[in-house]
Amino acid sequence: MCISLSRLVKVPFSRSSKDTFYDLFIRNHIPTTGLEKTLLLIRSTLNGIRRPADSNSVACITEITGKRSLIKLHQLMADDPEGSKILKNRLLIDSTVYSKSKLRMLPKDSLGRKLVEFLDIYNFKLDRPPVRYVDDEDLAYVMYRHRQMHDILHVAFELNVTVEAEVALKCIEMMHSGMPMSLFGSIFGLIITPILRIRPIDPILNNSKIPIKSIDPSDPIQFHPDCDNYEHTLYPDQKEYLYPVRTTIKELLPWAYNAEKCMKRNIYTVIVENWFDKPLSEFQDYMGIKPPPPNLSKYTRIRPHPYY
Repeated sequence: MCISLSRLVKVPFSRSSKDTFYDLFIRNHIPTTGLEKTLLLIRSTLNGIRRPADSNSVACITEITGKRSLIKLHQLMADDPEGSKILKNRLLIDSTVYSKSKLRMLPKDSLGRKLVEFLDIYNFKLDRPPVRYVDDEDLAYVMYRHRQMHDILHVAFELNVTVEAEVALKCIEMMHSGMPMSLFGSIFGLIITPILRIRPIDPILNNSKIPIKSIDPSDPIQFHPDCDNYEHTLYPDQKEYLYPVRTTIKELLPWAYNAEKCMKRNIYTVIVENWFDKPLSEFQDYMGIKPPPPNLSKYTRIRPHPYY
């Protein structure tokens, strides 16, 4: 069944904040025909296969394939008292509203503090890529809000940025928002998930004096430097052997499915900004968010150099 834009509920939005998103939309929107969108989708998909970490390709695919899901998500938000406020005020979680320095001043265990710590650990920015190929301004905002929630979900579910953790999060996002790209990302991510990861058991040994080289997240076998040195490699009982693909299929994906089913609220209808100064644990309880069990923490825990 075709979903028409004419059925989209138009929620009046506030211009009291100088209509920051409207300005972002006008400056970044790129008008394209249906044929051009199809060609962009094909080229971006091919480029994404060659370079899975290319955020521009991922963003393009998400925007072009997500129209039906965006309409449904907009309706879900419009029908919710809190969600309609988000649409009306077009709330943004970016550097125009928040600074990392102010987030660092929040209480230690608060959601906002945990968010900035996550961004700092992985050298991420608070700003997300702009929406370019969604032609309707209201849907473009929903797309941007969806994009802004990604790192919030990382923090709330206590997931790092390894391929297996991203696959689990994409599964949650797919069930939560219905975005086709989240499904594609889960499937393709599973294909490129490392088969084996070897690193030191002892945390002291994990602080290697050997420079940690750049690593491709999709390398089939990932070695810590101290486990890949012919003359000085560690002994077997000093090494930890991880099996990301096996664990993702048998444990992480089942956990992700059940975790999303346990959620009490749809995060896209929640003003998460109101929780920035409150304990992360309270936000998790309110949302019904259950992080991975302790036995999966070696795959999912937020920490520097998660591949090691």
